[in-house]
Amino acid sequence: MKGVTDLINNENDQADLTPMIDCVFLLLLFFIVTSTFSDQSLFEIDVPQAQHAIDASTDNACVLTISEHGNYAIGNEALSDEQLGTFIESLHQREPISIFIINGDKKCPYEKVAKAIDIAQGLQVENLSFIVQR
Repeated sequence: MKGVTDLINNENDQADLTPMIDCVFLLLLFFIVTSTFSDQSLFEIDVPQAQHAIDASTDNACVLTISEHGNYAIGNEALSDEQLGTFIESLHQREPISIFIINGDKKCPYEKVAKAIDIAQGLQVENLSFIVQR
């Protein structure tokens, strides 16, 4: 007489993993599509507040981040004072910058902001904006 374990071993039953893999891929696709992508920077910035700020899009803009200690970054590229001008000029030569946005910490040195504005004006950027909090 055969036992239950003999029947299972003889029939060579295996779990079909195809439905589980399909579900995992569907969940992965769902999370990729529904996730929000934000502009992340190298620095954590505490932006100043403004009462009369206007909402604007940062799409197709060059966003310069200035940290509390005066460090520069564009995207995930950290820049020194000497590199800032040449880096922005090279970006402007590849594709003209129409919107230049300064995302500066409210405690960053004023001379760092002035240098960034000077570079943008030297390139004759059409729109110069600052990121603030309402």
